[in-house]
Amino acid sequence: DWLVVTAPLTAETHGLVSDEVMGRLPRGAFIVNVARGAMLDEDALLTHLRSGQIGGAYLDVTQEEPLPSSSDLWHAPNLILTPHDSSPSLGNAERADEYFLSDFDRWARGLPLEREVTDR
Repeated sequence: DWLVVTAPLTAETHGLVSDEVMGRLPRGAFIVNVARGAMLDEDALLTHLRSGQIGGAYLDVTQEEPLPSSSDLWHAPNLILTPHDSSPSLGNAERADEYFLSDFDRWARGLPLEREVTDR
């Protein structure tokens, strides 16, 4: 079982992955957080990793970035930490321009957008 956190950080999602949530997951479940560090209770994660309730975790984000060398997360069992770094890749700016211009053209002609972001 996997819990993958990808939601935006809002007042409603702050602390979403709490001690209670982790305790309700099936024993040995895995957690991936690529959203925001404030969405996950790191102290509870450490406790659940050490007990085996959480089988492993992958964190691309932490509550404090960069993660201090004194953090217990560095020594947690079954935890992989990755740098929260979405550096620009070759061609990204060109693709963004292309997507924007394409959808702008569709909007101007009264057609549905291809890349519409909604609240749903």
